[in-house]
Amino acid sequence: MTSEEDNVTVTPGELVERLSSLRARDPGLQIFGASGHRYGLKSLLSYERLQEFEKSAGIRLPEQYRNFLLRFGNGGAGPGYGLLSLKESVEEFGNDPLDRLARPFMPPLSARAKMEDRDYPESGLLPVAHMGCGHMWMLVITGSERGTIWNYLSGGDYDPTCFELPNYPPAATLKQRLEANDLLTDLLLSDPSRRLHFWDWYTDWLDRTAQTLPNF
Repeated sequence: MTSEEDNVTVTPGELVERLSSLRARDPGLQIFGASGHRYGLKSLLSYERLQEFEKSAGIRLPEQYRNFLLRFGNGGAGPGYGLLSLKESVEEFGNDPLDRLARPFMPPLSARAKMEDRDYPESGLLPVAHMGCGHMWMLVITGSERGTIWNYLSGGDYDPTCFELPNYPPAATLKQRLEANDLLTDLLLSDPSRRLHFWDWYTDWLDRTAQTLPNF
């Protein structure tokens, strides 16, 4: 896993080439969310607009995400229904003040200690993509988890995004599935090395999409 300070090795031109290749291999836009983003990136966010936003919210966006907005695109192709533009992310707050971004995100301590119906968006979190059914991927802006991606499940709590899946036993019952979910959640919460930063999450989507689509 990369850290927030690591340099991004892919160039804007290389990303456009990868997305163009995915588009050519998915002419019917059958991959989930592709009919909306069509494997394209939106126009870059200007440095002036970014500074204006950061000043108004009293924060500095995590470097990997900041870099993406300035050099790659202000939203577009990405996980789920695609990356939200910064404006669309802000609109997820509704009429709530943006100053909550400057307050630290407080992660749950364990699966069983998680609280139901936490605020959306919670303090220190910026929504970055829709999963569907009210579920979201969130980027931590402020606090000890800064720069990492977390899942929000509608009407529930927040979990760290990861590459791993719960270890379900064969023919698992609902109770066994829930217990396996809690075990993985506790493992992730106790081990920060398993956290995904923005580019880990984004390139994982690129790789999985490439593996799913047929080759010519």
